[in-house]
Parts: sequence; structure tokens; C-alpha cells
Amino acid sequence: MDKKFCIISLAIPLFVGLFLVLILYFYDPFLLYHKPYFREETYSDDIRMQAKGIIKHYNFDSYILGTSMLANTSAKEAKEKLGGEWVNLSLAGSSLAERALVLNYALRKKPIKSVILSLDAIVGISESGSYFAFLYDNNELNDLKIYFNGKFIKCALSLSNSGGCKMTIKDTEELASFRNDEQVNKRLGGIQNWFVDYKNVAQLLDLADVIRVNDFAKLQKVNVRDISNDKKYLDKFLLTFVRDYPQTNFYFIVPPYSRLNYNVYRLGKKPMTNSEYFYTWVAVLTWLIGELEAYPNTKIYGFDTLDYADNIANYSDLVHYNIDMNSMQLDAIRDNTHRLTSENIEEYLKIMKQKIQEYDVEPLVKIAKEALGEE
Repeated sequence: MDKKFCIISLAIPLFVGLFLVLILYFYDPFLLYHKPYFREETYSDDIRMQAKGIIKHYNFDSYILGTSMLANTSAKEAKEKLGGEWVNLSLAGSSLAERALVLNYALRKKPIKSVILSLDAIVGISESGSYFAFLYDNNELNDLKIYFNGKFIKCALSLSNSGGCKMTIKDTEELASFRNDEQVNKRLGGIQNWFVDYKNVAQLLDLADVIRVNDFAKLQKVNVRDISNDKKYLDKFLLTFVRDYPQTNFYFIVPPYSRLNYNVYRLGKKPMTNSEYFYTWVAVLTWLIGELEAYPNTKIYGFDTLDYADNIANYSDLVHYNIDMNSMQLDAIRDNTHRLTSENIEEYLKIMKQKIQEYDVEPLVKIAKEALGEE
């Protein structure tokens, strides 16, 4: 009797565990193992989790892999202007290390024609990304552990694709995009719109504090800290792919932040002043451009000398621009314009700095204070 009881006691949890594994494998909302069975193909807006399934099961040969600065770049527009089969897998708020996880997996999985990456102002080292890194390693079995929580088990058992179980995106064109986000779009058109409904946006909360105390400053030449760690970081998470995949075209976009952004002395708890931030980025960017010129499969593009960044109406906050800039970036790749090279980077940065220095923040501060009810 005791022996039979022991066998049953062991068999039941094993059976339950096996059943859960099978049902979760069958359910597989992130498409880690297969496309959907018996339901429409829908996707999660959590690109960090969803990207692997898209890369694995769909026939894209070109990738847009930026931060939120490239999230609104249209894959369909990229196909029309550049050729190839594009998908946008940009990771909002991501470090270069995080995007390297996804890029490395994509390059290992199948031949890639082209990749567009954003070169956000890289002045800090972050190798975060461990919470989803296991999805992009060489072990397919451990991917399943992402589903071992109450939400996914409940959804799998009910085979539901509605309510809290629903994957909300129906078209791969919309995977990363926030172009239809009403709250973001309402903030375009002028700084007064930023502060209509801003208290759930951390950057705008910090900016409101800056505006209240008028904490703005022109750029001042500073001694740039040692950037050797930045170089190692870029070599590990960017240049290594350029070297190892010479048949893949890499297009790097330097996003044009608003002029106001560079006039804020210190935003929130950022460790750097605007001058330290700017001149460190100048040093890193200048070095990187020199390094990239050794590789014919790379091109880098910048837009900070245009008048676009002078117009605050083009921005929904200090850094996020309207979708017309995403189109301009694709045009530049197609037309081979707005290139940054060792020959023109000094003049480019000179013009950029001049535009920042000459930018008059006072009218914007006045409008913003009125919107905040400070005047």
C-alpha cells in the first residue's frame, strides 16, 4: 500500500507538470516555438519577449533595431525606399547591450541584408538585459520558463486570447510603434502641450522642476572624462557585429534631440551636466566615426545641423520627434545624404554646438510656466 501510495504521489505532480509544459508549449503566446495554432496571429507589445518569435518564424531579412527614437520608423516605408523585407523590433528605453542580445540572435539565425540601429547619446555604460537574456541564448528548452506564472498558466488552460490574455497587436508593422498613441500625439505642436497631462511622464516631471527654477545653462567647455570604457562597450556590443558580418549593411542613425534638451543644466538625477553630457558624447561619437570608416558595410547619419531641432513643435518631449523625422532618416539612407565622416564631423559638431548656444530658451520657459500655472 505504501509503495503504491508513493508511486501515485510521485506520478501526480509529474503528470501535472508534463501537462502544464505541453499546454504552455501549445499556447506559446510569444511564438517562441511555433506560430499560433487555431487562433489568429497576434503579437505582444513587449518586444523584448516577442522579438525572438518574430525573428525565428517570419521571413524578414532586414531589421530596424533602435530605441524609442526609431520605434516609429515604418518597416513598410523602409521596404519601399530601401528594398528588402523589413521589420521594426526597436526596444524602447534599451541599452546597446540589450539590443545586442536581439541582434546577435538574428544574425546567428539567418542571413541578414541590412540593419538600422540608433546611436543614442552613449555616455554611460549599461550591460543590463539579464532578465530576458535567456530567451536569446542557445538553449531552446529554458525559454519555456517565461510562461511559468499564474497569468500564462491561466490563459493557457482556458486557451483564451481575450481580456488580459489577449496579444493586442495584429500587424508586425505596429510591433514597436507608438505613432498612434494619443497622449504622445497631443504633446506635439508646442511646449504648452507637454504640460496638459504630464504627471505620469517622468522626464516631463523633471523638466517641470527645471522650468520652475530656470535651471538652464549654455554649454561650457569641460574636461571630458576618460572614455576608454565607452570604447570597450561599443566594441563589444556594436563593432563586433560589423566585423563578424561583413555581408550585412549596418546603418547607424544619430537621433536629433531638441535644442532645448542640450540647454537643460541637469535633468532630474542625471549624473552629468549638459556640458559634461555634450562633450563626452562628442568625444565618443568622433572616435566611433573614425572606427567605422574601416568597415565598408557601415554608414552613419546625423541630422543635428538641420533647423528641425530648433522647432519645439516637432517634439513630444525633450528628445522624441515626430514621425516625419523617421521618414527623413530613411530618405537619407536611400539618397546617401546626411552622412557623418571623419572629414565632416568637426564642421558638423561646430554647427550643432552653435545652434545649441544660440537657442533662446526664454520664450519657451515663459510659455511652459504659463501652462504649469506658474505665471
